[in-house]
Amino acid sequence: MMFGLKCLVSIVGQKQKCYFCDEEGHNIAKCPIKETLCEKCHQKGHSTQKCSIAEKLKSLERKKIDYNDLYIDQEETQSII
Repeated sequence: MMFGLKCLVSIVGQKQKCYFCDEEGHNIAKCPIKETLCEKCHQKGHSTQKCSIAEKLKSLERKKIDYNDLYIDQEETQSII
């Protein structure tokens, strides 16, 4: 065991597996997803289908209330005496 060093170990005949996208056939240094630009959040590193930021924004938009659109039709008052 080496301390403080990272190294990739490959076995002859075994397909490479990327630890970034979990796909076979390439390693993390050559991962095409790392350079992919998401169309939803416009950030690199993930595809549109795997965009968690867009889902979070969508849920926030559902919760957003424009308080300028709220009004009271008629104010009712009661006197308690």
